[in-house]
Amino acid sequence: AQKPWLTDSLLTVMANMVAAEALQLERRGHFEPRRDLYLQVIRGKTAALFAWGLRAGGRLAALPDPALAALDRVGMGLGMAFQLVDDSLDMAGDPEVIGKDVLSDVRDGKLTWPLILAAEQRPSLGALLQELAAGGGSAAALAEVLATVRACDAVAQTRAFAAQMAAEAQAALAELPPSAARQALEVVITSAVNRSL
Repeated sequence: AQKPWLTDSLLTVMANMVAAEALQLERRGHFEPRRDLYLQVIRGKTAALFAWGLRAGGRLAALPDPALAALDRVGMGLGMAFQLVDDSLDMAGDPEVIGKDVLSDVRDGKLTWPLILAAEQRPSLGALLQELAAGGGSAAALAEVLATVRACDAVAQTRAFAAQMAAEAQAALAELPPSAARQALEVVITSAVNRSL
């Protein structure tokens, strides 16, 4: 049977993802350490997609509205946690494990949570990041960014924020009755946050 609501909701999420990606692309090369912009982008991209997937699955299973709302919150928290961990891995991950070079987001001019936190503590970092985002950075500049982020403990703070988002997802998940699906989601949330540095 056709499910027009499924297609309609997916198209809405995709439109929101495109808008968030456009915002991210617009900001590339103009490093501006603003938490609100960063959160707007990851809510519109990663978190919205996770939330849609969980809500759509719940709707296909004919769950009641309160359960759908809980799944939506689970997806948002999980998506936020997932992206925050991804940001931390860009600063401290093993390239062989994460599948990309450390500092690839910096070289791409992407705004990430550890960079925002470090720039808040060390405003001079903003000028260096701006230079790197404009394509004028050296290996020494990248090393300085990494050293500054680590000195500010921004990776650990990012992981702590990810754990907070995961806890919110787990709390929303606890509103659902016990089941194998709920157990599987608990494992997914835990695994997303504990991805290896």
